[in-house]
Amino acid sequence: MPRGYTHKRQPRSPKLERFCPFIDQVLHDDLAAPCKQRHTATRIFERLRDEHGYGGGYDQVRRYVQKHRRRERETFLPQIFAPGQRMECDFGKI
Repeated sequence: MPRGYTHKRQPRSPKLERFCPFIDQVLHDDLAAPCKQRHTATRIFERLRDEHGYGGGYDQVRRYVQKHRRRERETFLPQIFAPGQRMECDFGKI
């Protein structure tokens, strides 16, 4: 079976590249803010469009923010269970 198409390089977004440092700064500042006060991708797009004259689309901003947040996300899997508690996983049937 033939392999699917894979990108050799990440696709560029030339209109967004100028604004990446601003987006990185906003996301970095949001780490110190309470969860309810953090910027969403929509709000970042609106600020770029209104305050900085960004002429690109929302989708590029959403993908950039999603990639950045996925990289920063902490993963926690508890490995300790209370006595008598059954451990469950999705690898098959018990």
